[in-house]
Amino acid sequence: MLHSVAKEDHLCNKRFYLQQRNKDMLIYSITKTSEDVFKLNTSLGSFFLRTSYLEENINFQQESLFDFENLKPNTQVSFEISENIIEASLLFSVERTAVAYLERAEHSTEMLRRKLKTKGYSPNAIEKVLTFAKKRNWLSDERYAGAFLRNRSIRKAEGRTRLLAELASRGINRETAEKALDDFFQQKNETDILARAASKLKKQRKTKEKAFQALIRLGFSWNDIKSYINDNW
Repeated sequence: MLHSVAKEDHLCNKRFYLQQRNKDMLIYSITKTSEDVFKLNTSLGSFFLRTSYLEENINFQQESLFDFENLKPNTQVSFEISENIIEASLLFSVERTAVAYLERAEHSTEMLRRKLKTKGYSPNAIEKVLTFAKKRNWLSDERYAGAFLRNRSIRKAEGRTRLLAELASRGINRETAEKALDDFFQQKNETDILARAASKLKKQRKTKEKAFQALIRLGFSWNDIKSYINDNW
């Protein structure tokens, strides 16, 4: 992660150099490293970019930069193109940070946005990378919500209301959360989950009143709790 932040600082310095000196960039060589990702060796140093982040409104063909894979060595490009290349490289560094998080665990869009903000990336750069990640299906609130509910149910016994609040706190919108909960409770019986939570409280020798309040806080419905406690306490 520190490498990504340092790289962004380095790119910001490159942009500052271009803005101050109005100097065109000389591209010595370009090497394709993966799908639409290239390594550039330039007069401003070496860096990576994804061509998907290049601005569509810039006419690269006029600059003889229309084919990265067959670019001639020592191609000089204008200040405008140089700026766009550097911006695309900056976005790729944000992407690499995002992917590092996603490789460790599923994230909601909002959770990933928050983490990227703590790294000091600009809101505009973050949103562009989040949009790209969604297009590639690296990032999915629907997938995250389902995974969250499955994993949480292993450790905790909670009802629908509590789980809905937990998803909301992670940036999952109401519609997506409700759909995920519907799918989850098709696989899991909420009464069984209630029984699991109540059993733990009973072992702790909670009174009916205290158990009732605890189960309400855990997100179970008033009617379900009343029915269970009356039959089992």
